[in-house]
Amino acid sequence: YPNFGDARNGDVCIVRKVIGEGHWEYTAYAYSNDVGGWIAMDGNYRADNVYFDDALYVFSNCDNQVVKLIDEFYQHETSFLIQKLYEENYNLFSKYKLIPKSIGYKKMKGKWGYCNASSKEIVLNISLSKLNEIFCYYVLCHELCHIKYPNHGKEFHSLLEVLCPNHQKIKLLAKDKRL
Repeated sequence: YPNFGDARNGDVCIVRKVIGEGHWEYTAYAYSNDVGGWIAMDGNYRADNVYFDDALYVFSNCDNQVVKLIDEFYQHETSFLIQKLYEENYNLFSKYKLIPKSIGYKKMKGKWGYCNASSKEIVLNISLSKLNEIFCYYVLCHELCHIKYPNHGKEFHSLLEVLCPNHQKIKLLAKDKRL
């Protein structure tokens, strides 16, 4: 538990703990006079200024530093995962000349990513790391296919099937996931 001598009732802190190379675990704590110390917050914690975002707590009435920290966490996790997937499948991607100029990351609502086919630049949603790895691979392949085929025509889907067999099933399953 955190150890802050000047803590007051209702104070909140987030503690980041390294759990592996490039991965962290975040735990939110609230100070309570009732128990005389810090208590870990769980999904049942009731407060107007707190909502649970998958594995992290976001505090809507605090300054933007907490939200920024959480966004940086998701961006790092997504970048780490996409880089791993890209490197593991590099030979396949290069065989079809699907080499992006850059892969960037951005917070987006309702979109997993996009590709600028003329500049060969891909931008992916920082929330991808919340999804199953197969969904992330599907999105990566989908955007890479746009380097060669800007639209969703027959050639695009044929190439996507080569890179990501069963992409139709994966796409249907992915629709159930919330970004």
